[in-house]
Amino acid sequence: MVRMLRLTDAFIWEDLITTDPVTGSLTMAAWIPRIQIFTTLITTTVIAFDVVQTTIRFTISDDSPFLYGTWYPFNATNSPTYELTNISQVRTSVIKWVYSFMLYIL
Repeated sequence: MVRMLRLTDAFIWEDLITTDPVTGSLTMAAWIPRIQIFTTLITTTVIAFDVVQTTIRFTISDDSPFLYGTWYPFNATNSPTYELTNISQVRTSVIKWVYSFMLYIL
């Protein structure tokens, strides 16, 4: 396994040709950086929309909303259950966002 990973050190996408010499069309080596930029842009847009939408919903709403519209088999509207449930939902969202960004950074 280690030997196989060491073989990948010599492989770099930037060293490959980006256009086909015969047809002049883009090769997969040219598409990969473009796809990475596009997916990073989409992920950032979705996360920003989610943060803005959630902030507006929490600010405008008269009742005590949850971060996600969920059903619980217990009464989650009483204190401290409401606060603990919201903390767990926020923690899950942060983990989801960090994981999403780590996919594109690493």
